[in-house]
Amino acid sequence: MKTTAGLAAAALALLAGGCSDDPREPAARSGAPAVVATTSDRPTLEQVVADPGATLSDVTVRPGPDGLVVHAWWVLRRHGHTFGAIVTSDDRMETASYAPGTYRAWSAHEPRVTRPSPAPGMGGLLTSDILSLQDGTRAQQGGHDGATLAPFERLVRSVGGGPWERFDVPMTHGQQAYTGGQVVLPDGRLLALLDAWSGDRRERENPVWHGLWISAGDDWASYRPWRPAFTPALPALPAPQRPWGPLLALGASLDRRQTTGPVVWVSTLDRLYVSTDGAQTFREVAARPATG
Repeated sequence: MKTTAGLAAAALALLAGGCSDDPREPAARSGAPAVVATTSDRPTLEQVVADPGATLSDVTVRPGPDGLVVHAWWVLRRHGHTFGAIVTSDDRMETASYAPGTYRAWSAHEPRVTRPSPAPGMGGLLTSDILSLQDGTRAQQGGHDGATLAPFERLVRSVGGGPWERFDVPMTHGQQAYTGGQVVLPDGRLLALLDAWSGDRRERENPVWHGLWISAGDDWASYRPWRPAFTPALPALPAPQRPWGPLLALGASLDRRQTTGPVVWVSTLDRLYVSTDGAQTFREVAARPATG
C-alpha cells in the first residue's frame, strides 16, 4: 500500500502571488496516465527505461520472498511526444519485466487511489489516508483545495480503536506547507515530505527546509526538519531548480506476512532511496537496469 496519493501531476503550481511551474516537474504521477505517443519513432519499452532523459514518474517498493520488489514507471519526452514504460524486478534489476507505461497497466499492479470518507474532524477538507507502520494506529491528513498541491493543514489519529484526535499544523515562518506524502513510523512519529511552500518563487532562495519533516514524538502539530543519511548523497540541484528540494515522493509498505520489517522510500526525478530502519538512513536502490 502506498502513501503518496495523488503524488502531484505533471505541473506543480506554486500558490504564492500567482502560479509558477515547478521546474523539477515529474511527467506523470499516480492518477494521471502517461501519454504514450503513436509514432513510427516509438522507442521500445527497454529504451524508454534506459534513456538518461527519462524521469521516474511513480514507484513502489515492497518486501518480497527474495528481497525488495521494485515497480517503477518511467516517462520519456522526445520530439514533442511522451512515452511511458513500467519496469518490475525483485533482484536489484539484474533481471526485469516490462509493461507499457499507461495508467491501466500501472493500476494492474497498484491499488487505485480512492478518496476516503473523512474521519471525524476532517469535514470540509480534501482528505487522504496515511499508511501507518505502527500497529493499531489509523491516520488521515487533509487540507483545503490546493489545486495541484496538497496543503499540509490537519491530521487526525486513532490509536487502538480509540477516539480520533485532531492536530492542526501551524504555518512555518508564515508559510503554508504542501506535502508529497506522509508515513506513520513504527515509533508513532509522523514523517512527512514537505516539498513546496507558499513562499516559493522560481530561482529565489526560500529559507524554509524543503524535504522530510518529522513530528515531535506523538505531537503531530509540531515538526522539525528530518535529515537522514543518504547513500550516496542526494543529488545537488542547480540554481534554476531552487528553492525546491530533490525529493518528489514519499511512500511506504508493510510485509503482510510479517517476515520482514516495513519499508520506507523516497524518490527524486531519477533515483530511488529505500530505508529499512524506520527512516533513519536511506540507501539508493536500482529503479532500472544498469546500462553499458
